[in-house]
Amino acid sequence: MRLYLSLVTGHAVIMVFLAYVPVYYGVFTNYLIPIQLGARDFAYPRLNNFSFWVFPPSLFFFSNALLKYQGLVTGWTFYPPLSSKKYSSSFNMDITILSVLSIATASLISTTNLISTYRYMRGASMKADYRFIPLSVYGTLFGALLFTFAAPVLGIAMFMLYFDRHGITNFFNVAKGGDVVLYQHLFWFFGHPEVYVLILPTFGYVSNIVVFATKHNLLAYDHMVISMGAICLLGSIVWGHHMYVGGLNRGLKNLFSATSLFVSIPSTLKIHSWIATLQTGNLHFSVQLIWIFIFLTGILLGGITGMVLGMAGFDVLYHDTYYVVGHFHLVLSMGGFAVIFAVFFHYWFYFFRVGYNKFLAVLQAVLFFIGELTTFVPTLFLGMSGMPRRINDYPVYFSGWHSLSSLGHGLVVLSLFVFLVLVLESKYSSRKFLYANKYSKGVPFFANRHSAYIMLITQLRTKLKVKKTTGKPALTSF
Repeated sequence: MRLYLSLVTGHAVIMVFLAYVPVYYGVFTNYLIPIQLGARDFAYPRLNNFSFWVFPPSLFFFSNALLKYQGLVTGWTFYPPLSSKKYSSSFNMDITILSVLSIATASLISTTNLISTYRYMRGASMKADYRFIPLSVYGTLFGALLFTFAAPVLGIAMFMLYFDRHGITNFFNVAKGGDVVLYQHLFWFFGHPEVYVLILPTFGYVSNIVVFATKHNLLAYDHMVISMGAICLLGSIVWGHHMYVGGLNRGLKNLFSATSLFVSIPSTLKIHSWIATLQTGNLHFSVQLIWIFIFLTGILLGGITGMVLGMAGFDVLYHDTYYVVGHFHLVLSMGGFAVIFAVFFHYWFYFFRVGYNKFLAVLQAVLFFIGELTTFVPTLFLGMSGMPRRINDYPVYFSGWHSLSSLGHGLVVLSLFVFLVLVLESKYSSRKFLYANKYSKGVPFFANRHSAYIMLITQLRTKLKVKKTTGKPALTSF
């Protein structure tokens, strides 16, 4: 049982802190955002470099804490008293707390750097008219603002927990006047905005790809920007819907239920805008468009199940069941990961300088789509049947759904293997990339204010190339 709980804890912490954040706010932000802003690099490139080098040692120490001694049985939330010295007596918990603090600090440096870059280094036309800025910049910017607002609270909670473990304070020690619910408030004040920190950049990249695929300006551009801001604002005040069973009074339950449902309004507006643009534009088949449809499927299923969990009456029934697991993974696994692959295929030539095998790319997308649905839709039925999460055993009654879910997970792993083969095949085949040549007549369109003009990266590199100055050469992103 301890091994199972350690694996669950490691999976959650690695995916949330060491996978999504580095990909969206590390890889994609460093490669794409400066170019889309017309900047030569980030405002503080060496600070950006420092942020990167904090991640490998944090991952190393956390992996050691996960695998050695007694492991970690707290889950990614680190709730006391389970994380207290009494129940997690080994040094693993202390190392984990310090690792999370390091990761949060490094991410905070990156997001602050991004905000500074947007504020001071965007192009003159973008300063004159915000509509010239691609929505991927806005999505990443709002996510960075939200993280900058919420991350210090996580740091405070981790410090308080660390001091409690070493007997310096008694913030969460009930026997000495502490309050464990206080920790839940502090953690979820960061934990729920973190979900929007991870999903907001996907909204921007999806908008870019939809525009490129349809050859049509995004409908309701202004409303899309406003909806991102609304999600950023509302997402920071709904943390209490994770605590309906934690002793909240009826007034707070009603308040958090209402605000949780309000978040669905700007989210629905965005989905309507994408679907309307896809219907209005002149679609041409592309691999990234398949990933966009996968994303829309995941975000719709995850959003509907999220509305259910946002209501206090239903959440009391489904709290800590597989229903919560299904909802969360439909949003971040099927939705967030689909956009990661969509961005890779959209900017494939920029990342790898070669073309890719379209058959393998479509095969991977189909396997991923079927695998994700087969993995996480059964968890919704398991949760409605009363199957609790974080339990490594289950009655025979649930074996059918579990077997189906395991089969779907195998398909997802197979799709990742196909993607690895695709990358290696592209590298060693040295296939020419014909995308820019095929659509070269569309250059004026692709350079307009709502487009993902970065696809013509060779021309952009020439325009944005930075000349050497006297003394040290200027730092560039390329």
